[in-house]
Amino acid sequence: LLACHVFLISLLFNEPHSLTTNIHAVTTQSFILQIEKRVFDLRAKQVTDSQFQEKVRAGSKLTDILQNQLDTEIKRFCTALTNNKKLREEIDHLLKERARFNTVWEKLLANINQGKKLMLDLIEQATVAYDQREEWCSKLQALKVRNQNDLMLHTQEMKELQRQLDHDHMLYDFLGVKGQKRILRDLEEKEMRKREMQKEELDRQMMRYQEMLKEIQDLVNEEDVNRLASQYFKQEEENFALFNYVNELNHEIEVINENIDQLRVEIENQKELNEIRARQQKETIDTLNADLEEATQQANTAQERLNNTNQGLTELLNGIEGLFNLVARNNVICITGDDAGISNYNVMLYLGFLERKVGELTANMYLKEKALVSFKNIKIKDYI
Repeated sequence: LLACHVFLISLLFNEPHSLTTNIHAVTTQSFILQIEKRVFDLRAKQVTDSQFQEKVRAGSKLTDILQNQLDTEIKRFCTALTNNKKLREEIDHLLKERARFNTVWEKLLANINQGKKLMLDLIEQATVAYDQREEWCSKLQALKVRNQNDLMLHTQEMKELQRQLDHDHMLYDFLGVKGQKRILRDLEEKEMRKREMQKEELDRQMMRYQEMLKEIQDLVNEEDVNRLASQYFKQEEENFALFNYVNELNHEIEVINENIDQLRVEIENQKELNEIRARQQKETIDTLNADLEEATQQANTAQERLNNTNQGLTELLNGIEGLFNLVARNNVICITGDDAGISNYNVMLYLGFLERKVGELTANMYLKEKALVSFKNIKIKDYI
């Protein structure tokens, strides 16, 4: 082009009369040069047979690579679907295990509460029974004392009645003997001798009584018989009162001894009963404690299993949430509403959305790969 311009300028200055002819020649020469340049460029860009075969082999290799990548992605997609299915089944199993654990936990709590209630009822019944026993024992003791007193009164009344009855019999016999008619003659003589003997006996008794009275008077230094008799009766009354008091004391001592013996027997019986009751209560408490320890151990084991299950479920939910954040974070509100957190209640929605999203991505990748292969095939055909 520079040469053409130089040539045109020289023509303008040297030969102005042939300007039109020269311009036409210059234009033709420039067009020829452009055509030659395009031919040179086309020859430079022309693809040889070896280059064409190399490009065909490269395109086939790229197609195989893309197909292998597509197969690999499809296999990975199928593996992900299988893992999602397994995870879904595991989540369902864990949810069922959690529901079963909650049922067992509630049942164990109900059993523990029932055992505590039974233990409290047993303690309350034992306390009420002990109080009733004490009350009935006191009533029984009062009845025994009353019965003993009534028996003593009845015994004294019977003795008094028996004494009066004996006195009446003796009086009746005496009056009967005295009222009989004396028919035998020897009886009068016997009666006379008997009277004489009685008189002599009375005289001897009189003398003995007088001697005794004399001794008593000398002993008490009292000559007046009336005073002596009054003192004697007074002393006799005092002695009789003391005798009655001693008898009452002896009776009370006997009653007290009997009560003491009875109380000892009752104390021994109560001790044995308390020991038996204590052993029974101890056995019951030991049984309840063993049941409580077993239930507590089962509850702790179940709680540990629940914690492990919750931990595994939490890790699984976190993994699902991380995968969801990688795939489609902007669609969280569309799925779960304002609450964008994953939980046991909306995990199936997340899994369904992930499954659909992975399917869409796989389909898009497949279509893009297919379009890329088609484009390369078209380009190869254009080169051909």
